[in-house]
Amino acid sequence: MDSTWSVDAIHRGQAEDIVRLVKYHPPYTANEEPYTNKTVGMRYLHAEHDAIARSPSEASDRLLDFGRSFHVKWKELAKDGIFRLTVKNLGLVKRDEETERALLADIRERLDGAEEAEDSREISPAGSPVGSAEIHVLKVGQGDTILVKLGNCIFWLIDAYSWRVSAYQQQVAAALRKLGCNKLQGLVLSHFHLDHVRRAAEVIRDFDPDEVLVPNHDHRTASTRNVLAEAGARLRRLNGTAQVSVGDTTIEFAATVSTSADPNERAILCYCESPKATALLAADVPAPILIQSIQKFGWKFPRKEYGTFYKVTHHCSATGKDRSLLETISPTEAATSCGLANRYSHPDQSTRDLVEKLAKLHTITSTDTPPPFQLG
Repeated sequence: MDSTWSVDAIHRGQAEDIVRLVKYHPPYTANEEPYTNKTVGMRYLHAEHDAIARSPSEASDRLLDFGRSFHVKWKELAKDGIFRLTVKNLGLVKRDEETERALLADIRERLDGAEEAEDSREISPAGSPVGSAEIHVLKVGQGDTILVKLGNCIFWLIDAYSWRVSAYQQQVAAALRKLGCNKLQGLVLSHFHLDHVRRAAEVIRDFDPDEVLVPNHDHRTASTRNVLAEAGARLRRLNGTAQVSVGDTTIEFAATVSTSADPNERAILCYCESPKATALLAADVPAPILIQSIQKFGWKFPRKEYGTFYKVTHHCSATGKDRSLLETISPTEAATSCGLANRYSHPDQSTRDLVEKLAKLHTITSTDTPPPFQLG
């Protein structure tokens, strides 16, 4: 069946590329069909390297790239159950620039209409030990989902990923409820790549966050627009910093100093500090941008009783292989979330070796999960 799809992710492999296409949705609804809760449709497309744009200088109407939309003749692409796009059959996908403009306009309208995140707010949790705070890195495979639990009743979720709905129910929804979370005070999406936002809509529906904090940077994909639409009036954009304090524990969210078009660099970082511990949740931000951001925001990582926790940037890839960064943070505990036998070769062995010289590193795959890190 012919239909219009948006490119939401590209997985580069050694022999071939896999493109994830998300079915385009009209701007008036966040769901696949109006007035239903039907989830976003996705489809794999195997594509030759020459069909995929790798930089703006390679841009062409015939090239696939993030946020581009295409009218696809699926039946003619299918062969042995696989949809395979080659340079020879590129004519079976026609770029739909009208859809792209509609997506971008809707994303920008939602971001521009969202309130700025508050600079600072203090929460007094009733019936909760003020000094207790934990960081739980959930096992979700090749993506990030991290819960910060403050006392017994304050919960902030950083990113929301799980590949299948069934896995989301087991790995995310069940885990949150087991930890006592039936409602979120906040959902923070570090950036709009699919491995950080794929289950954000489900989290918003199931755990009703008071606010959804996002970077003020558009990623022109259907999934980005759908998450923003699901957040609705709860959407908050972050240009600078915002703090949440519970007792003697402070969480600071900060937009990176980068002006790059790369969502990995235009992300939200999370710094936590209590009298006993510090923590840095680094999203997928490259090491040089992390160092600049740490210096700009004056974040300190002194040796404290419980030490320092570091969510290793970008699934422990080579972009975080920087000795000066690790010496600045000096982590005692670290965690990285990866899928088993993932096609990105995460974690990068040399980066892993550097981290392990300083910290106890938990490499979280689909079969293990670390204990919570105690902030206070």
